[in-house]
Amino acid sequence: QALRVQSNELSPRLIDAELVATLPSQSPGIVRPTIRVVHEMVECARNEIVILGYELSDLELVRLLAKATDRGASVIVICDRGRGTARRILSAWPQGSALPKIFQDRERSGSAPYASMHAKALLVDATDLLISSANFTFHGMEGNIEMGLRIAGSPAREARKIFSYLVEEALV
Repeated sequence: QALRVQSNELSPRLIDAELVATLPSQSPGIVRPTIRVVHEMVECARNEIVILGYELSDLELVRLLAKATDRGASVIVICDRGRGTARRILSAWPQGSALPKIFQDRERSGSAPYASMHAKALLVDATDLLISSANFTFHGMEGNIEMGLRIAGSPAREARKIFSYLVEEALV
């Protein structure tokens, strides 16, 4: 009975997590590759995709995001103002697909010089979250050495609140 009580107390705090990585091609299959996880998450989206990227230039990912809008999912992109990411995404976006909502970080008075939107995260349906060191670029997902964590559960719901806050407070 004590174990059942302890289990009931712990279960809301348990997190389903998976380590993902971008590793050199000759590396053994220690963890699933970043690119495979990103594609899987986007392809499984039903309602909403929120992607934060300091750099997002992988054209295959842009096509997958557009396909998600064709399935009825909304796509929100939050990117750095200085990288030209918004312009590149819109120019590569397939005609006929619903456009994503794109937000860029803003200069903030009192912030450190050269402060930027440097996050790399992907949130699908407010339940499936990837936080990674990898930019959404060819090198970030296939060439560099990067690590990330895919998380399901309450941290994903909390991340959605953070993303909403950024938009509502006009920080992006």
